[in-house]
Amino acid sequence: MRTAWHVGAVVDFPLSDLISVQPGLIIASKGYKIDVDGFKSTASPLYVDIPIDVKVGGDVGGAKIYGAVGPYIGIGVAGKFKEEFDGNTEEADIKWGSDENEHDWKRLDVGVGIGAGVEFGAIGVGATYQLGLVNMFPGGDSDNSANTRNIMVSVAYYIGR
Repeated sequence: MRTAWHVGAVVDFPLSDLISVQPGLIIASKGYKIDVDGFKSTASPLYVDIPIDVKVGGDVGGAKIYGAVGPYIGIGVAGKFKEEFDGNTEEADIKWGSDENEHDWKRLDVGVGIGAGVEFGAIGVGATYQLGLVNMFPGGDSDNSANTRNIMVSVAYYIGR
């Protein structure tokens, strides 16, 4: 796992007192960190994620507890690889695309997120798990595949509450 950051905005469209739809626009740093037998590798791709969550929640003792689930589309916009072995360090920008001979990762990620949280008036705290459903390696097969998996912890301020 690699600790990273995300920032963004969502809009809450209430359908009832318990259910709302929340489309959003999130800029998220994702990636991985590997340290095995002196070999270190880090990838730090930057994505623009567009989630559309269905949020269900209700008031419990002055706070609102909620759960949310929905699809997302992620678009890779930048990022770097860094590898260290035997005292040598190499860094390179991620090459986004679909050609297995020219590119490192596919630009488009599609997946599903599931989360939960609590809101106290205009302040909210939550966590979301994202599971990418796309093999991110161009030309990858079942022996050469990777998908994104992310845990996002968020603190939110709700404007207008």
